[in-house]
Amino acid sequence: MFFLTKAAKIFTEEEKIKILSDIVAIETVDRNEEDVANYLANLLSKYDIPSKVIPTGIPGRANLVAEIGSGAPVIGISGHMDVVSAGNVDAWTSDPYTLTERDGKLYGRGSTDMKSGLAALVIAMIEIKEQGLLKKGTIRLLATYNEENGAVGSIQLEEAGYVKDVDAIIIGEPTANTIHPSHKGSMNFVVSSRGRSVHSSKPRGGINAIEPLMDFALEFKAAFEEATKDIHFGQLDFSPALDIYGAVEGDDEGNAELDQLLKQPKFSITVFRGGDQVNTIPDHAEVVFNIRTVPEFDNEDVKGVFSTVYNKYLDKGADFDVQLTLDLKPLNGGVDSILVELAEKLSKDYLPVEQLVVPMTGGTDGANFVANKGDGFPIIIFGPGTETSHQIDEYVEKDNYLSFIDLYIDLITTYLDGE
Repeated sequence: MFFLTKAAKIFTEEEKIKILSDIVAIETVDRNEEDVANYLANLLSKYDIPSKVIPTGIPGRANLVAEIGSGAPVIGISGHMDVVSAGNVDAWTSDPYTLTERDGKLYGRGSTDMKSGLAALVIAMIEIKEQGLLKKGTIRLLATYNEENGAVGSIQLEEAGYVKDVDAIIIGEPTANTIHPSHKGSMNFVVSSRGRSVHSSKPRGGINAIEPLMDFALEFKAAFEEATKDIHFGQLDFSPALDIYGAVEGDDEGNAELDQLLKQPKFSITVFRGGDQVNTIPDHAEVVFNIRTVPEFDNEDVKGVFSTVYNKYLDKGADFDVQLTLDLKPLNGGVDSILVELAEKLSKDYLPVEQLVVPMTGGTDGANFVANKGDGFPIIIFGPGTETSHQIDEYVEKDNYLSFIDLYIDLITTYLDGE
């Protein structure tokens, strides 16, 4: 096992924070990832690390790939460059795009999700190269665009072959004292309904767009529940960390119910909108479904249920359109892989709290990266951050961010040396 000495470090603490500050300052809400990619490419070039900013055909949006070493094994390290909206900027204690330190916490949009993880991986890669710690194998950085709104960047990198020879993957999403080798999938269906507007006092000539869509939404929900009611779910086992998800000490019945709920797929109607005014028959309506899938009932199963109900309504004359805006499959990585074992073991030397190995309820680029790898692939979602992702006053603990840099150095090099 390699322990980094303070004198051996290439970057000072201030420089590490400055890198994070610089990329937080680049506002990447569904745009501008190319600016982050260029910043990181320039940083890497200072240490003679070749990189490639890969255009996407969308102005301002790009992926980034960089590599050191050669041959097998190949470990992929990945983070996304986009962030969610800051929301009500006036509600923030400080400017969301100015990394601000208060009481040992670094505040800013993306400080937790997930520019701290991305910066930590890039810095670790440079430290490994500059200190000559890479004895064999290859480290490949995969920085993605559009993770928050469709995960398109990771799909494009996988289809372009950048993970074909990868033997293991670390994704630096914020995990708040957990290590995730697996997670649920996520799907977004947007169904639109068209009708014909007339005055509500004369409805005969109109077609109400809302009514068939309401019926469809409820029937889809009922069909989903029917299709899943007799399935035994358990491949994703959240039981070691139920307290993270709201377990209450002493409430055995409630906690058992929570355990079962977490293991199952989840169907949600998250948006319903239509019409313009109270005295007009609406000529348009839209419903959005978010469905969290699991290995026992995955995205293809959901599509089957959806198609059956959707086609039924088309046959009845409904004027519907559908868009599948997110199709992220469940990630069923290797819980007992060497990578998980090392992450769990080494984290004890760098982090103050024991890290629990459990699935993740959310989705990540990892599902796309392992699309052609099969179950049990060595992958972990593991990075600095807190539970403040997507919230006002998002922050990462400064010590947590800095500790993960050293942890990544040790984890990556130890894994490659042992393979």
